[in-house]
Amino acid sequence: MCGFICLINKSKKKIDTSLISECNNLLRNRGPDDEGYLIYDIEKKYVESIAGEETVKEKKEKLYHIKYFKYFNDDVILSHRRLSIIDISSNAHQPMISENICIVYNGEIYNYIDLKNELVSSGYSFFSNSDTEVILNAYKKYGEECFEKFDGMFAFILIDTKNDVLYVVRDHLGIKPIYMYEDKEISIFSSEIKPIIRIIRKFNINLNKMMEYFAFSVTDYDEDTMISDIKMIEPGTYLMYNFGSKSTKRINYWNAKEFINNGENGDKYDFESVLFEHLYQSVSKQCVADVKIGSCLSGGIDSSGIVFMMKNVVTDVNTVSFIANSKDWSEEKYIDKVVNMLKGVNSYKVSINDIGLEEFNKIIYFQELPFNSPSIIAQYKVFELAKSLGIKVMLDGQGADELFGGYKIYNDISKLNNVKGLYNILIDYDLLKIVLFNKILPERIIIQKFKNKMKFLNKDILTYYKVNNMLRINAFDFSEIVLNQLYISSLPMLLRYEDRNSMANSVESRVPYLGKSLVEFVLRNVNNLVRPNKQLLKDVFYKNFQSDVFLRKDKINFYLEYELVNEKPEFLEFFNYNRHNYFNNKIYNVLNNSASKEMKFKIIVFNLWHKIFEEFTKNG
Repeated sequence: MCGFICLINKSKKKIDTSLISECNNLLRNRGPDDEGYLIYDIEKKYVESIAGEETVKEKKEKLYHIKYFKYFNDDVILSHRRLSIIDISSNAHQPMISENICIVYNGEIYNYIDLKNELVSSGYSFFSNSDTEVILNAYKKYGEECFEKFDGMFAFILIDTKNDVLYVVRDHLGIKPIYMYEDKEISIFSSEIKPIIRIIRKFNINLNKMMEYFAFSVTDYDEDTMISDIKMIEPGTYLMYNFGSKSTKRINYWNAKEFINNGENGDKYDFESVLFEHLYQSVSKQCVADVKIGSCLSGGIDSSGIVFMMKNVVTDVNTVSFIANSKDWSEEKYIDKVVNMLKGVNSYKVSINDIGLEEFNKIIYFQELPFNSPSIIAQYKVFELAKSLGIKVMLDGQGADELFGGYKIYNDISKLNNVKGLYNILIDYDLLKIVLFNKILPERIIIQKFKNKMKFLNKDILTYYKVNNMLRINAFDFSEIVLNQLYISSLPMLLRYEDRNSMANSVESRVPYLGKSLVEFVLRNVNNLVRPNKQLLKDVFYKNFQSDVFLRKDKINFYLEYELVNEKPEFLEFFNYNRHNYFNNKIYNVLNNSASKEMKFKIIVFNLWHKIFEEFTKNG
């Protein structure tokens, strides 16, 4: 896991090298083990690797240091920070060059060993044991088609100097991020938002995205971010920039919709056995690392399943768990059941009794965009503990709820589609709301409804609000719900929280439920595999592991009390913050309404976020 920045210098203006190294160091938490730079001049066909202050010794001794350059005016400038996970030697230093191909890369290719064997048998040679070099040689052999062959989480910039093209590539479900800014003079791509802000010195709010955050608690689901000048490369997409024509093509190389219900049918097909094999293979591939590895363990179905499978793959299993203070929300007894049954698992736990403003600001700074739940604090503390224990890779259960029916919406849709569907709508207000929002109410009424919910925003801002039809479900079946959860209402935000919280602590987080082969198998067989309350997943795990953890009927969310933030004077001070002039006096209705805990929290987070990044834009 790493961080990178790419600048395409269209005007070939002089860019101060101190700015380049400063921006790269903003990503140091993503990669404290190594540092590197690369410049490329198209006309001269000149490529040079450059060292930084923390470049590994073996490379640093052979390269020019960035401090000897006052500025760069080359066509492309790459910078990289490395968290060494696979091949921790200097051979895997980045930016990496192989013949006419250069790359900066963040992530892991889990099928890299199979691909490497295939490439070796075709005559390709390797100077490292890294998955990074596998990407380079795969591109040499297959060209752009190689992107579809990768099973992993990845974001990378690849330059083909022979054909004068540059690729910006993001993995199939957007597990790893790439942000971008573009104008006539420069294009910037980065693993995080902060370096882009530092370069462009702009912080303008996308008002519609702000209102979607307050109204629906959604962010991250399309190319637009809450910062209007900064976009995001969407999942399963790559950009191809041609240096000759200065043109960009956008190609969607993977889309979940194409796989929906294209799989096996019939009672004779053993879905449970095949599903378990996919699950087990995904976990096995994601346990490959040259460093200490562990797993998050909440006590729920998803993380418990990972730990049971992990115990059959690696000898040294470490788990890190958050323990809620309230007995109503604590899953400690289930965590202990898993650990005690498996024996030999090293179990570590963290609880949170208090959080100060300074630490909360730090979490917001690393998250880079607002969030809607204090559970983000708990997740941050889990990765913080993992780091202190020397655990460099953590497996986690993101994706299982979205793929296997873990959310309430799956129960609701099941009720809508049975023979008592109409009756259920009449007696269940939650079902009625789903039908009204998605099928019956016209856009103008929905807009008014949510404007009423956001009366604390100034009227001139509310006029901007438009309902994005992507937020409305097209049909009431599990296929549509799965796609909605994967692309819009759930997973994109959870992946951002996971990436930033793990990377803030220089820990690589892996998500086995989002392994490409596993996801494609589930999508092909949605009608057979997706059931309310993740019932099939529970059955598969119970059949293979015989633990009553998988017989649980309840679902306890990863929870931290809103009061930890909402009721403290040092946080409430920022409820009234209005330097941006977005709020009116009706904001106090939220403050005094005990039923508005989430909205109160979101307002505090938004105000702190705005203050932090407005000051960052001005001062760096």
